[in-house]
Formats: sequence, structure tokens, C-alpha cells
Amino acid sequence: MRAGMSEVSGGAINFNAVFAIPMFAEGFGLGPTFFKDVNEHEFIFSNNVPGENEQETTEFSIKADWDLENYDVSAIFSYSDLEEYLLSDGTSATFYGYEVTPSCQSDRAILNNLPTSMGGAGRDDLFGAFFAPFGVFPGAGGADPDFTGIYGPYTPTSCDGYQYQERNQSDTSLEIRLASEADAEISWIAGAYVADIEREVVVAYGADTGNGFLRQPYVPATGPNPTDLMFSDKFDTSVMAIFGQVEFDMSDDMELAFAARYDREERDVQNQVPNVAASGLSVNALTNPINPAFAANPNGIPNRDATFSQFQPKVTWSWNAAEDINIYASWGVGFRSGGFNSIGSEALIDLWYNDNGDGTNPGALVDAQLSVKDEYDKEVSTSFELGSKMEFMDNRLRVNASVFQTDVEDSQFFEFYAGPFGLMRVVTTIEDVEIQGFEMDFNAVVTENLSVFGGLGILDSEIIRNTHRPATVGNDAPQAPDRTYNLGAQFEMSVATGIEMTARLDWQHVGEMSFHSLQGEETPTIWQVFYPGVPITQNFSKATRDDYSTLNARISFDSENWGLTFWGRNITDENYLEEVIPAPEFGGSFIHPGAKDSYGVDFNYRF
Repeated sequence: MRAGMSEVSGGAINFNAVFAIPMFAEGFGLGPTFFKDVNEHEFIFSNNVPGENEQETTEFSIKADWDLENYDVSAIFSYSDLEEYLLSDGTSATFYGYEVTPSCQSDRAILNNLPTSMGGAGRDDLFGAFFAPFGVFPGAGGADPDFTGIYGPYTPTSCDGYQYQERNQSDTSLEIRLASEADAEISWIAGAYVADIEREVVVAYGADTGNGFLRQPYVPATGPNPTDLMFSDKFDTSVMAIFGQVEFDMSDDMELAFAARYDREERDVQNQVPNVAASGLSVNALTNPINPAFAANPNGIPNRDATFSQFQPKVTWSWNAAEDINIYASWGVGFRSGGFNSIGSEALIDLWYNDNGDGTNPGALVDAQLSVKDEYDKEVSTSFELGSKMEFMDNRLRVNASVFQTDVEDSQFFEFYAGPFGLMRVVTTIEDVEIQGFEMDFNAVVTENLSVFGGLGILDSEIIRNTHRPATVGNDAPQAPDRTYNLGAQFEMSVATGIEMTARLDWQHVGEMSFHSLQGEETPTIWQVFYPGVPITQNFSKATRDDYSTLNARISFDSENWGLTFWGRNITDENYLEEVIPAPEFGGSFIHPGAKDSYGVDFNYRF
């Protein structure tokens, strides 16, 4: 049995923005910072809504085993509950959405980076130098600079509003397995799994009036931080799966195994957004309801449901080619259920990025021809692997190596969209992706006390078909580094009676990686709404993360009842990007840095 509770408090939203708009850099003569390599960015973090992230987690699980006459039975019951909220600045001043509110006008009067020689406040400590790349003007004056300039993603002014998110989820599951005895002539296992998942997802954006924040999904127009756009859905998922595997000997040194699993998931989603009007403070709230799906459903957004199922066979062959060499091959099918994006996602994307047919919506000027839907398909992968497990030098050297190929149908991919509405994340699908590669790892016992280990991975991938973004065909699969390497050493010795010391070094190298399917192909951006007739496109050729290496170290002392560990992570203080979140229609990427060097001490005592 296992039970636990935890509470976590931390910050949120530590991103900067890097533009990828050649027209701004060259055509408008604004300089190279508008078309910049994401790896060369110098971070400035500045906001007026300190990021909050509060999490409360409860977990419980119990396992029972029974040894019966001809087989063994095990059952695992588990329950977990997570309640989480996030509060932070909005993004990019919501493209002037709150430009004329009193709080924004007041902030811009004292928090702008227009040079003092031109009558500004010259606050380059908050945004960097003027238009490098952000340009924030004072409030309306003689030349009326309203709706002018380029804001950073999260600013120290109230002009960007705020965002509030919730992620609440409870999972209850039960798994029962029956297995043959260890010495049975034919080994087999069979089981069933059921789960019930309840999840609430809230994303809300609204005005920062300078009067504080209510930490709740919807705030009325009379509140201190009234809501202008809101997604709130309750997802109920029922999962049922049955599985089994049988293994038998084809000969003294050859084995064949057949496995299969059938999954069925029933998903229901209910809209929880109140059918009310936006506060009216945002000039970009072109749809009166706070969720655009109400425009087509004025009497209420209907519930949705869908069922996703998949049969997943697997065949594995293994051969003991020699006493210390095993060769194997496997073929199998994998599955990831489809699901729902927040209700209103499709309507919002169509409003701002697609031509609705009569040319009256802002998206008609962008005409990105995106195919974002409120529902997305299941993902099915078919994989083949050929490999070997080898031992040499009286088992002092172990080497594993394999080659593999995977075809993925409807690969699920998170897309981010930033615009006058704020920031939104949805799941899209890439219809066909091919991935192949080579993996190898080893462990060598050099002496009685010292061992050395390492590995490498080489990956090649290609997008074969992508209706959502046809220009990406032929590109690498997103978020798949081309090379990974690791190398390490571990030293163990007794330092006193009953006390063992372990010292370990781990080096890891991660190759360059693209985070989006677009990797240099130019596509329209939301900026075309503000500059009609001018083709302002993005280009992500400089949005690939560079390769990087990190080194971790730890020294542990362990006895029968206690353990003490001194550790250091990234002890060489390597500078690298933890993540790049491209938002093509925004014309740039949101990035945050990897963790700097850190050190700590862990102590545990076993009662």
C-alpha cells in the first residue's frame, strides 16, 4: 500500500518572445532582432503579475497478490487527485486589446522605453532598447501613439491583461492480472484494466485594472479583473482494456511471443463557460460572449461525446544465437486515444486566422487556411524493431543495440496560437509521420569498484502528409532530436562498517531539435490584420534549438537505515534552451532557458 499528499507552490510563465518575421527585419527596416536565432536571445523577465502556480496532490494505491495452484493473481487499485491553478500576465499586450483602459494608459506613461530625448521614460531595463525588438510608447498625447508599437509577451504594464488557468483531475483505476507459474512450459499472462478519469480545464483571459485578482475562472464586469475570453470544460473518460500474452519455445534456443491489447475509451465533455457577455474593456472582443462558440449556439453549447477503440497486436521473436548473444525482432501496434480541444477553439481560430467566406472577419486578411477542430482523431503507430543483447568478458561488458522504424498515423501535436485573444493551446494531428533510427547502450565493469556506461541514439524522421500544414511535408518530425549521447561512470566502495559510498558522473548530449512542423516555410501571420495588403509572414528557419551538453554529479552514503546524497545538476553551467514554443500565426516563438547549475543535499531515514 502506498499513500501520499503534496503541496507545491511556485512561479509560472517564465517565457520571452523571439520574432521570426523577415518583413519586419528587412522590409520595414526594424533591424535583425525581428528575425533572430532563438539560441542567441538575451533574457529579460519583467512583469506586473507575479506568476503563481499552486498544486495539491493526493495519491493512494494498494496491491494484492495471490499464489494459486496453477497461476498467480495480482490486483492493483489506485486513486489520484490533482488540483492546480495558475495566474500570470497575459501575453503581448493582447495586441492592443486593453490599450485605452485607464490602467494601461497610466502604466505606459511611466513604463515605456521610448528614449527620454523623444519625450519617453527610456525604461530599457524592462523591455530592452527601443524597438529591439519591443517598442512601448507613452499614453495618448499630442501625436496619439495608441495602437502603435510592439509589446513583449509578458510585460510590467497592465496592458497585457492577465491569464488564469485551472487543471483539476481525479483518476480511479483497477487492474487485475493472471499469470502462469514461472516454471510453466508455456508462459502466459492475461488481464483487464478499467479507469475513470474526471478532468476540468479552465483557461481565462481578462483585464488587469490594477485592482488585484480573484483566483477563479469567471470574474464579472464589476469585479477587479473582469473576464473577456474563457474556455472551461469538464471531461469524463471511461477506459476499458483487456490484454494478454503467450510465450512458447520454438526450440531450445528460440522463443516466440504473441501479445494483444484492446482499448476502448468513452469520452464526454461538457461546457462550463457561463453564457454571458465580455466585460467590454477589450477592443478585440469582437464576439460579445466570452466564448466564441456561443455565437453559433446562443441557447447553450451542447455536450459532446465520442468513443475511441483500437486492437493492438504484437509479435516478438528471440533467438539465443550464442551463449552470450540474444537477437530479437518485434512488430506491434500502439494507440493513443483521440479527444476534444476546449469548446470554442475552432470558432476562435476561424475568426482570427481563417477566411469565413464573406471577408468580414479579421481572419480574412490572414487566410491561414488552418484546420483546427474541437475534436481530434486517435493516434495509431506501427513499429518494427530488430536488436541484440550481448555480454562479453565474463559478463563484465553488456551491450544492447537495435534499429527501429515507426509509422505514425494521425500523430497528435500541440499547436500554440497567440493573438488578440491571448494564448491558446490545441491538439492537431499530422496524418502520416515516418521515424527510423538506431539505439545502443553499454555497461562495462572496469574494476570491482568502477563501472562505465553510455549510449547513443540516432534518429531520422519525415513528415509524409499533413493536411493542416501542407507546406511541412518532407520536414523532420517536431520535438525529435537528431542525436543523443550519454556517458557516465560510477564508483562504489565501503567507507566504514555498514556504510557504502557511491560516486557518479552523468554526461548527456542532446542534438539540435525543431519544435514545430514548420521549419522555414513562410506562412501568414496575424500582423497582416494590422497592415492590410502587406504579406507579413513568419520563417522558423532560426527557431531550431542548438545542441547542448550537461554534466550531473552525485555522491551518496548509504547504511541500513539512512541515506545521504550530495548532488549537482548542470555543474558546468551550460547555457541552453529548455523549450521553444513556436506560435506561427503570431510570428515568433516563446522560449525559456534551461536550468542553471544547481546543488543540493538529500537525506532519508527508513523506520
